[in-house]
Amino acid sequence: LEQQIEATLVAHRELAAPVLWSLPPGIISPGAVSLPLGWEDKLADLHTALSPLVKKGVVAGFFTGDEQCANGTCIENQLGPVAERLHALFDADGPVLVYANEALKVCDPKRGNTSWVLPASIDLFSVDVYSSGGLAEVAAVQAAVETCVLPRLRPHQSAMLVPGVFGNSGLP
Repeated sequence: LEQQIEATLVAHRELAAPVLWSLPPGIISPGAVSLPLGWEDKLADLHTALSPLVKKGVVAGFFTGDEQCANGTCIENQLGPVAERLHALFDADGPVLVYANEALKVCDPKRGNTSWVLPASIDLFSVDVYSSGGLAEVAAVQAAVETCVLPRLRPHQSAMLVPGVFGNSGLP
């Protein structure tokens, strides 16, 4: 944790902006229908360690992790309670933002539950949409955001766009 805090301070100085803290493993249980035992204790420990950084404006919020949910139910049953608890712990220090990113499959009725509701405690939300690149990817992202993300947003929530980055894929 000390190394992560030091890296966060360096990033904050270099970016001259607050950063989002990624939640450690063991708080959300990918693919499960409920949160793992002890998740609230882990968030309480995180609050103890990070409260000073939130108060100083170094940490602006939290990233729940990349593609944590295999289906929409997880968004409601895991991401929602975690985001709600983060706000309860940290908003007095901040306030903070909670950002969640999911795979496009949470929007695909052929691949699972698409009747989920985006919890009010999640402030920023995005879905990964990657294709072979170019205009096909732009059209796929636009369709996903317009049909899946925007209709679920409450007035205080925002969609976040994540452009395709293929640095490790071998694609030109």
